[in-house]
Amino acid sequence: PQQDVTVNDSGSASEVQQAVNYLAATLQYNNLNNEEGFVELDADQDGKISLKDLQVAAATYSLTLDTDEMQKWHESVAKGGAHIAIEDWVREMEGANTKQVLQSRGVEAAPA
Repeated sequence: PQQDVTVNDSGSASEVQQAVNYLAATLQYNNLNNEEGFVELDADQDGKISLKDLQVAAATYSLTLDTDEMQKWHESVAKGGAHIAIEDWVREMEGANTKQVLQSRGVEAAPA
């Protein structure tokens, strides 16, 4: 079941959810579970996801998210802080809808 997205006044729910969906679809396409994805996207390997980590991941995985979308999602999940903890990351990824993102790229989503 898709979870509600809590958004501060820096971004709309649709922009934030789109970022979550793209990130989760990227993990799924690369055969990474949520925890493995967290480790993979933690570019500086400090055990948390910073905005810089997300920017590196966007370049590495050719994500179609603009900087503004990434920043809004990061601020939302990090609750205004500088980093996303693994627990918050997993909660967000579990609430993602990857099917539409993958299908829009001609990839059949694997059954959950």
